[in-house]
Amino acid sequence: MKGVPASLSRRGVSKEIGKDACIERIKLTELALQRWKDFAAAYKTYNDLQSTVAKAITEFVRAHSSDDPVERQEAACNGDQQKQEHNVEEDPHKAKKKKTKGADNAAAAGNNTHASSIEAKVEDPSSVFESLLADLEGQSEKNVEDNGSLCKLLEIDTVQTQTTTKESSSNKLLARSLSRSFSFKFLSSAWRSRSSKVRCSPSDAEDGHSSTLKYLCAWEKQLYYLVERVLDEEKTGGFHEVNVAKQSTVSAFIQIQQLKDQKLRPHLDQLLRSLTLNWKKNSDCYSAQVQIISQIIVKYIRPRRLCSDVPHWRAAKKLEAQLEEWLACYANYVSSHKAYIKALHDWARHPLPAFCEDNNDNNNNNNIYALPLLDKWSSCLDKLFADVTVTKTIGDLATKVGELVELQNKEYEHKSQVDQLKGEQWKIEQTRKAKNKSDKLTQRIKEEEVQYEASRKETEENALNLIQKGFTSLFGSLDEFSKSFAEKYDDIRK
Repeated sequence: MKGVPASLSRRGVSKEIGKDACIERIKLTELALQRWKDFAAAYKTYNDLQSTVAKAITEFVRAHSSDDPVERQEAACNGDQQKQEHNVEEDPHKAKKKKTKGADNAAAAGNNTHASSIEAKVEDPSSVFESLLADLEGQSEKNVEDNGSLCKLLEIDTVQTQTTTKESSSNKLLARSLSRSFSFKFLSSAWRSRSSKVRCSPSDAEDGHSSTLKYLCAWEKQLYYLVERVLDEEKTGGFHEVNVAKQSTVSAFIQIQQLKDQKLRPHLDQLLRSLTLNWKKNSDCYSAQVQIISQIIVKYIRPRRLCSDVPHWRAAKKLEAQLEEWLACYANYVSSHKAYIKALHDWARHPLPAFCEDNNDNNNNNNIYALPLLDKWSSCLDKLFADVTVTKTIGDLATKVGELVELQNKEYEHKSQVDQLKGEQWKIEQTRKAKNKSDKLTQRIKEEEVQYEASRKETEENALNLIQKGFTSLFGSLDEFSKSFAEKYDDIRK
């Protein structure tokens, strides 16, 4: 029959395609669709959580830095002095030139200089400090908003494939074969009881990424049904019926190839472009946050000298919880990203029916459009996600914040003990009991105060270290990883 490959005419379809191969292809397309859904959900959760984590960081910094205006002014002055020391002119001739030029222009700009000087003196360090914290948080909010286009791209489309139902003996054979071969979880309920003929061409398929995957799943199931039909016709039908069934099988596979080349590949290109842009935006955001937190550290951070109370503990506890959640979401995003590409890669490189060798154009298209891209993409992800710097940094920071919470609890217990003993001492003095007993209590108070002061200093040092090193390391590692990711994805696209 015209259009039927020679290999199909010469030999049985079951030997060329095989039910097991079709079943495996159905499993892989179903798995790819599920991995896509997991990836979309994981990215949205991770992206949304960025601003929440930034807010927890700003609350922690605010709670664990001095709120005394005088102390903040001193910190700001010290920060300016350090900055000036780093910017000292190395060349004395240039410095002299600069000084002379400044003296020549001093008279003309006298009023402006005086006004600026007054403005600098009255600048409220608390306002600047709060402005920097707002900027730190605002960077994450802007990044979340900028990445909205990727979230939209990853949305799950609602699509129903149009089918026609026809009960027949071959349908019952299909249901029995599927139940024997693999779990029903890989097929929809419609396919458990009847066959469904997909009426959709690549040009009819909707434009969404997930809808294309759904159509591929439907066509892979249709291919299985058609193979079953050929086997049935070979047993009971004539030569004409067998060739018609074989031609239908070829047509179904061509539809799958066209969906892959005309729809799926452009979606993959679009996804790759969007992810590359996403990582570049992430890098810009984290880089800006490194600069902001560095400025806060140099100019405005001075630890509180008072005991850690409920607001401190609450801010630290909240940050610990947010970091742990963010770490879990990041790990889920990374693993789901990799899992989707792997599932799609496994499907694209799965052994094809032998009759495809007779269709050189389709076979070549498959090699050109599908496998090379997914080969490079899968290999790239294996290398990128082998780097655990980011997960280690987030995890270490969460652990250190947890340790700080424990130190705050310990500090608070010492402070409570001191306050309790002082209360007892006051009662003794009021009742005028034996001086001996009062002296012993005074000694106990001094000992407890020493322990409390040591505990307070340890807590203070840990909090300061977290702000000075922990957050800089966090944003820095995220920045470096995002840059590396964007560069690697640019290479894939070349």
